[in-house]
Amino acid sequence: MIHKTINKSIIVFVLCLTVSFLLAQDIPNTPYVITNRWTKDKLCTITGWPTMSIVDEAGWMVEKDNTQPDQIRLKHAVSGQYLGSFYDSLYSSAVITDKSHALWKLEKINTTFYRIIHVATGSALNTELGHLACNKTLRGWFSGHWRFDKEILPHKVVGASFKNRWTNKFLVDSNANVVVSKIDSGSWVIEPMPGVTNSIRIRSLGVGKYLFEENGMLKIGTIDPSLPAAQWQIEKVLNRDYYRIISKSYLYLNNEPNKLNLIATQPGWWQTQWQVTFWKF
Repeated sequence: MIHKTINKSIIVFVLCLTVSFLLAQDIPNTPYVITNRWTKDKLCTITGWPTMSIVDEAGWMVEKDNTQPDQIRLKHAVSGQYLGSFYDSLYSSAVITDKSHALWKLEKINTTFYRIIHVATGSALNTELGHLACNKTLRGWFSGHWRFDKEILPHKVVGASFKNRWTNKFLVDSNANVVVSKIDSGSWVIEPMPGVTNSIRIRSLGVGKYLFEENGMLKIGTIDPSLPAAQWQIEKVLNRDYYRIISKSYLYLNNEPNKLNLIATQPGWWQTQWQVTFWKF
């Protein structure tokens, strides 16, 4: 019995060393874009809160803990904020007072995907309900699988259509005016902002003009696209098919019946939720 016990202990010890070695080799200290296998969204941070986005090309630094080689910290490359969890509530901050909040382990699923597991609680990052969460998940759930892209993705321009959840109408440009319509024009282009986390520009393909905010009003026209007024954020909502489109002054693109505007809003309002469909050039 003593020999069997020793053999089992040796096997477990060797397995632990193998996992640590794999993680140390596979995840060097370099920026990564972290993409979910289930929703295809990217891990990002908006105004200090971890969330999901269809565009965040800033990447995350994977910092190894010096005392525990199989444990890491995730630091956002632009904001400098660390991903933390306290009793399964996620937050991001430049300073983590309790070290255990920001320590994670990577569990290798295959050559492409990992699970991101909180060391203190054993909970895993996932998007099972269509939004970012940290809780108990099964190893086989795609919602808890994450891909680490070593190279920052190129700033690709993609076409998109926006359909409002409440009115079922599309955002379109009409004679250089931005309106809603039952018929999709398919004429919007999303342009990521180089070096600005989770920020995009929304350009009309037909007239070549940008959506922008002016004194709280939604407009379309000729504007310097580097100005904050022409920059937007796209935020995931609970349903994985919908997003909220936010101006730099934190007003939300809203479509109530016969009205298209920018407003401050409650998270659950369908008027501010949009289905985004992409198409290639």
